[in-house]
Amino acid sequence: MIRHSHRRITVRSTRLGSLVLTGAISALVATGCGGGGSGGGGGSGGSSTVKYDAKADLPPPLPDTATVSPDLGPDIATTLPDTAPAGTGGAGGIDAGVDRGGTGGAIGVEVGPDTGSGGAGIDGGKDGLPDAPMVDASVDTALPIDSRIDGGNPVCPSATHAWNYPAITAVPNIAWDTDGNLVMGNSAYVGTEFAGMPWTSGGNADALVSKLNPSTGKAVWLFTAGDSQAQLVNGVAVTSAGLGVIGSFKGTLDVDPVNQVIPPIVNNGSNTIDYLMGLKDSDGTGVWSKKVDLKGGQLAVIAGNPTKDYFLVCGAAMNTAANLIATNLGVVGAPGGGLDVIVAAVSAADGSVKWAKLFGGDMDQTCTSAALDDAGNAVFAGTYTGTLDFGAGALSPAPTDATTRILWVAKFDGATGTLAVAKAFGSTGFVIPYAVTFDTQGNAIVVGSLDTQVTFGSQTLVPLSQPGIGNNALVVKLDSSLAPIWARRWGSSTVASCRGAAVDSTGKITVVGSFTQSADVGPGTAVMQANSPTSLESFVVTLDGTSGLTLCARNYGDAASKGGGASCIGINRRASGADKDRIIIGGTFTNVIDFGGATTALAAPGAGNASYLVEM
Repeated sequence: MIRHSHRRITVRSTRLGSLVLTGAISALVATGCGGGGSGGGGGSGGSSTVKYDAKADLPPPLPDTATVSPDLGPDIATTLPDTAPAGTGGAGGIDAGVDRGGTGGAIGVEVGPDTGSGGAGIDGGKDGLPDAPMVDASVDTALPIDSRIDGGNPVCPSATHAWNYPAITAVPNIAWDTDGNLVMGNSAYVGTEFAGMPWTSGGNADALVSKLNPSTGKAVWLFTAGDSQAQLVNGVAVTSAGLGVIGSFKGTLDVDPVNQVIPPIVNNGSNTIDYLMGLKDSDGTGVWSKKVDLKGGQLAVIAGNPTKDYFLVCGAAMNTAANLIATNLGVVGAPGGGLDVIVAAVSAADGSVKWAKLFGGDMDQTCTSAALDDAGNAVFAGTYTGTLDFGAGALSPAPTDATTRILWVAKFDGATGTLAVAKAFGSTGFVIPYAVTFDTQGNAIVVGSLDTQVTFGSQTLVPLSQPGIGNNALVVKLDSSLAPIWARRWGSSTVASCRGAAVDSTGKITVVGSFTQSADVGPGTAVMQANSPTSLESFVVTLDGTSGLTLCARNYGDAASKGGGASCIGINRRASGADKDRIIIGGTFTNVIDFGGATTALAAPGAGNASYLVEM
C-alpha cells in the first residue's frame, strides 16, 4: 500500500513493537529528549578516471605488435611455485618484453603452462633495477599479452543497464541483499515519484531508502521519513537481522507514522545531529530509531555483512563527547583538542550497542571507511594529525602541522571490539581513505587519494600532483596483519581519487572514482582522457588481485560534467548462477552520461545534477 504520512511507501506494513536501547547506548545515542541540527553529508562513496605510473607501479608490457626478445637482466621475480598439477603441459613461458632500463629486468609474461594445465608468472622488474621479488600470479589461464586498455581488452565488461534518479543526492553506498536485490540510501528533495513508486517530498531533504530490482532499476519498496526540515541519509548496510541506516537530521524523524508504536526522534536544535535506524529488509518497515549526538562530529560510514546480525559505524566526535565514558564508551588515549575517532558495532535487530570506543589525542583524528568480513574481522581506516593510540602504543609519526593527514588502518574483532593491529602510512601532506573492502582471503583493499609521497612496504608512490593543488588516486592491498602487498597511484597534475572498491569471487578488484583532464591507469602508456579540460568524470578500473596489474579501465562523462563521479560499487559475489559477481556502480553526473554497451545515454534535468546506477 502507499502511505504519505511522513512518506513511507511499502509493499506491506508489518511492524515490530517499541524497542529499548541497551548496552553502551548513550555512548552513541543521546537518550531522552534532545536538540540538534539540520544537515548531513558523509557516506561511503567516491568518484572518476585514472592512469599508470611506471616508476611506482608494475612496469608495462610491450605494444601488441612486440616480438619476443631476450631478457637482458636477471629474472628473480617469481618467488612462489606454480600450483598447477603435473600433466601434459610444456615447460616455461614466453618473455613478452624487453629490458626497459639497461641493466634492469624485463617484464616477462608467461603464456604457456609450466608443468601442467596452468600457471602464469609475471615478472615485475622496474627500469634500471634488478627484478623485484613478486608473488607468482599463477592462474589456470595465463593473463593475455594484450591486456592494455587502449587495445580493446576483452576483459572489460560492457554496460548492460543504466538508470538515473534526478530527485536525490549522491549515492553514498549500495549493498546487495540476500534476495539478490539492491539496497540504496539517499537524501531526496523534490518529485512525485522515485524509481517507479509514488513519493511526495516533505518540503526539504528527506531520508529515502529503497530496495531496487537490479534488472529494471525500479523500486521493490520505498521507505521515506522527514518533515519541513532536513533528514539526510549517509549510508545503509545489509545484515542477517535487517538493514541499518545512518544519517543526520533536524526536526522530526518518524519511522512509524502509521501505527505510532515506535516513538519518533526529535531534534529541535539549530545544528544537525546523527541518527541510527533499523528497517526490515523484506518490506522496508521501520523497526527502531535512535539519536546520536557527537557534539559537532559525525558518523561518516556504515558497514555490514549479510552473515552477521550487527553493523559497524565510524566517524568522529568532538572531544566534549568523552563524557560518554559513563555509559561504557571505551576511551583510549587522551581525546581532546579537536575531533576524535569513534567506532562501534550496533545490533541491527534493536539498535543496542555491542561495543563503542573513542580514540584520540591532541588535534584531529577521524574515521572515514569501514568493512566487516564473514569471519567477523572489522577494518576501519581514517586520517590523523597529532597523536593517535588504539591501545598498542601511539602511531608514528605524530605530525603537528594542521594540514597533514596521515593514513591509519586498524583491525578489530567485530563482535567484541578487541584491537588486533593498527598501522600508519605517510609523513607529510595528506593520504585519505574513502573506502575499504575485504577479499575472500582476508586481505584488505583501501582506496582513496594522496597529494604526497608515501611508502607502503618496499613501494614508494610519488603523485604527479602538487600538495595543495591536486591529488592522485590511491589503491593499496594489505594482508591480514595490515602489511602492504602492493600499492598503486593514478592521476596527473590535477585531481583524481578512488571512492569505492569491491572484490569478485575470483579475487579481481574493481575500483571506482573520479578525475579531471587525464589519469595514468596503465598498463603501458595507457592514459584515460577526460572529454574536456574542465570536466569531472567517472572511472571504473579492474585490477588483478594478486599483482595489482590493471586488467581494464574505462571513463564516462561529457564536456559538461562539472561535478560528481563514481562514488560506490557493489559486487554480488555471494550469489550463484547468472547473478554471481554482478556489478552495480553508483555515482552522480551533470548534463549527459553515456555508458555505451546496451544502455542509452542518461540526461540530468536542466542544468542540475542527477544520480546514476549502472550494471557492468
